[in-house]
Amino acid sequence: MMPEDEKSQETFVGDAAETSEKAEPSQATEAPAEPAAAGGNAIAEELLYLRAEFENYKKRMEREQDRAIRFSNEKIIGELLFVIDLFERALAHGASLKDGNQDVKTFAEGVEMTHRELLQILLRFGVEMVGTEGEPFNPAWHEAISQQATSESKANTVLSVVQKGCRLHGRLLKPAKVIVGKADPNF
Repeated sequence: MMPEDEKSQETFVGDAAETSEKAEPSQATEAPAEPAAAGGNAIAEELLYLRAEFENYKKRMEREQDRAIRFSNEKIIGELLFVIDLFERALAHGASLKDGNQDVKTFAEGVEMTHRELLQILLRFGVEMVGTEGEPFNPAWHEAISQQATSESKANTVLSVVQKGCRLHGRLLKPAKVIVGKADPNF
């Protein structure tokens, strides 16, 4: 053999060795490519999950903020209910005085107008009064403080409202205190 042939043979063998070494790492990089792709899918899924979770969190916070704003007046409205009760007592007492002096009559009318305006303001803020005579008794909105014998047709109806209640945006703040009719066959 000639030295050139040995040299080319070495080159050929060396090239083959390098080629096999190069082939092995490429196979090695191809094999982990599948788990990397699977890992990429897992990361993408995790990202989608986190994105959805964050969107749900934002919606929940918006609902809670809206609810907090809607019911933020609850405490002051509860305090105003006491004032409304006082107005209603004054009006009930003033009704008996209206027949007398003109000044007293004018004063009673002024109190009645103030009471009406206060109720209108509360209505604009989502407050509705609960408890009207003649309506069916509803334990969710009324507190029965007494029962009174009545005919069968007026059983379980509100006969008298002792103290009005109220709801704020549909949520009960204070139940109406009422006297409820109870069926009495002797009535």
